[in-house]
Amino acid sequence: MKKISTAALTLVLPLLALSAFLVGVPQTEAATTDPACTLYIIHNNQVSETKSQINIQVAKNDFVGLIWYGMNVTSAVDTDAKTVPTLGAQIILPTRDKSYSYTFSNGVKNVTCNIDIEVISGSVSTKSTAKSDEKFTLTGKVEGATKAVIAFYAPGATTPIYTTKAVTLKREKFSFKMPKALVDDTYHIVLQTTDAKPIVLATSTITVGKPKPVAQTTLVVQTVPLLSGGVVKVGRGVAVAYLQVINVGTTPAQLTDFTFGQVGTAPTTAIVGVSINDELGLSKGSVGNMVSGTPFTGNKVVIPVPVTLAAKESRLFTVRAVVGANATANIGQTMLLSLQSITGNAKIQSSLPVNGVTWTIGQ
Repeated sequence: MKKISTAALTLVLPLLALSAFLVGVPQTEAATTDPACTLYIIHNNQVSETKSQINIQVAKNDFVGLIWYGMNVTSAVDTDAKTVPTLGAQIILPTRDKSYSYTFSNGVKNVTCNIDIEVISGSVSTKSTAKSDEKFTLTGKVEGATKAVIAFYAPGATTPIYTTKAVTLKREKFSFKMPKALVDDTYHIVLQTTDAKPIVLATSTITVGKPKPVAQTTLVVQTVPLLSGGVVKVGRGVAVAYLQVINVGTTPAQLTDFTFGQVGTAPTTAIVGVSINDELGLSKGSVGNMVSGTPFTGNKVVIPVPVTLAAKESRLFTVRAVVGANATANIGQTMLLSLQSITGNAKIQSSLPVNGVTWTIGQ
């Protein structure tokens, strides 16, 4: 397995679905007539490549970009033996362990590339407050990963002020007593793996003593009118809105979540998942299992977006919604998500509600 950790490559690789020449195919492969295949996996701001088999660990509902590429082939099928293009891509938001395989053929010989996705998860709980100078205890659970650490972030910080050593797991559970007291403040707690690029398993907060007042900044939220809507087939996902968020203040600002309402004519049961990715295509939050059921309560859905914006920083978010495969009774009805509210530690400047684009559910 080869790993490439450049932001530029993370941006370029998704274009493989349209331009195969963007990746360098070794000449020894190009010269042979034997079929060959390559999988590119985009996850956690990193790109992995395999020509046979790869195993990756991801957090539940985390963004995984998968690109498959067959060389010297005429056809391809997926795990379910369904015909797929010999060069294609898809976005996966895994909720459980799952394997994907792509078999390519030139009519005489076959070759298969596989990816096994293992979903790892965790939880961390604390009492919401602690006394000054208290060495409080954190408890939680880690499933799937063998090691995890806990990082503490001060308000608006992008680097932790303190990271624990790997917690001791007993039957996947841990109880960790802080070896030292933290200064009075409100801390964002992150349970994460020990990888070079950690995978976030869970988050929490705790207020120690009497925290210092935080200077409030302002976030400007507006839509970017680059979408036109159209027809979305059942079982498919589409971009429903582009949101630009700008921190116009002089101090960092923390986003917490977005709340959307379905104001189209289709019932919310037709929508099985909503996700938000940033300008690099990285998942920042998702709800729903993307297959069945609905993440809506009433006609509203709350998507967590734990993102910190530095002073004067601008971020672009893509909001995607998935129409359920069983929504055939809703063909002809419309999906229109409207941004109803935004929460965070900053003042929000926006002309709410803000509508996305209208999609008509079709076959």
